[in-house]
Amino acid sequence: MYVNGETTLVTATAHEILHNNADPNFRVRVGESLNEGVTETLARQAIKDAGITVPNITSYENEVKLTKLLVDFLGMDVVKKAYLKDAKLLAKAYEKKSGASWGDVVAAANKLDTEAFKKALKTKK
Repeated sequence: MYVNGETTLVTATAHEILHNNADPNFRVRVGESLNEGVTETLARQAIKDAGITVPNITSYENEVKLTKLLVDFLGMDVVKKAYLKDAKLLAKAYEKKSGASWGDVVAAANKLDTEAFKKALKTKK
């Protein structure tokens, strides 16, 4: 793990440590955008839980926004468990709730296409 000592981002160390503790398949299953968004979201929460003020500035602004939408749709417990234990859980939970393909979510996220991402996060009828 490498953390740039000159970074001004308070989440940098926690962010990189989380990458090291993620399910090794997480990045492959969720794509780069959600990988970074979930990692940064969890890092920001860990820093806040430690009583440290976290500024609104992040290197992953769009990725964090997409992650918030995903968390709102599936719940933080599902996202955390998938991140730390079994990445397959995220796709399974999504497909069960939405009836759609997880690939559509990943494709929209990787393009940082918020509107397509929101459309993909629809519950089945």
